[in-house]
Amino acid sequence: QQQTPKMAMTKKASEKGRYIYSYQGRTIYEWSQTLDTISIYITTPPNVTGSQCLVTISPRRLKVGVRGWSQLYIDEALTDVVEVSESTWSWMDGELSIDLCKVARGRTW
Repeated sequence: QQQTPKMAMTKKASEKGRYIYSYQGRTIYEWSQTLDTISIYITTPPNVTGSQCLVTISPRRLKVGVRGWSQLYIDEALTDVVEVSESTWSWMDGELSIDLCKVARGRTW
């Protein structure tokens, strides 16, 4: 009998204000939002450093990968438009943080 794959889902995280986006029981990333910003938090593998992280923020798409890996970790269309020049990312202590600034501020995604 063939099993139906577990769908991606979002649930509350232990960190205040964060939600977990998971697939087949594995956390893909955590996220939170304010009226101005969507923040995404990704735990990187132990051997990955900040200089190896590849993040491409486009007005309607986010791509995240690791330099030297053949496949992107995230390559997804965004729910709404972001202001690329105001959006940033950083890496610290094994966590990649991406802040996407909304063009339509005040609108929740």
